[in-house]
Amino acid sequence: MKFEKEIRNEILKDSYTKEDLIKEKYLVSKEGEIEIYYAPFDYINLDASIIIVGITPGWSQMEKSFKTIIKELTKNNNFSLGLKKVKSECSFAGSMRNNLIKMLDDLEVDRKLNICLLYTSDAADE
Repeated sequence: MKFEKEIRNEILKDSYTKEDLIKEKYLVSKEGEIEIYYAPFDYINLDASIIIVGITPGWSQMEKSFKTIIKELTKNNNFSLGLKKVKSECSFAGSMRNNLIKMLDDLEVDRKLNICLLYTSDAADE
């Protein structure tokens, strides 16, 4: 993975600031005043029944994703497992996840596709 070495060198903290993570080493692209930084959302579940695409994680998701993967690396030292944990816990995190769950429920996606949607609300984390 492109940023694995850099992430492995990060120190585990309770929280991160933009100064901690919005760094040149994570800069993916820049055009004029627009800058795009890496966040560890690389894991792809090949067995997924439904795919929900987000344009880009915001600061909340970025900070939570780095915290999650760095914590996972201190526990099991497996970058791939860390990415999987990030995807399950940080994708559409915060109020965005709660709004997405409500939308999926309102659309009855599970019934229409005859699938079981497994999701959790993380409103308590906010």
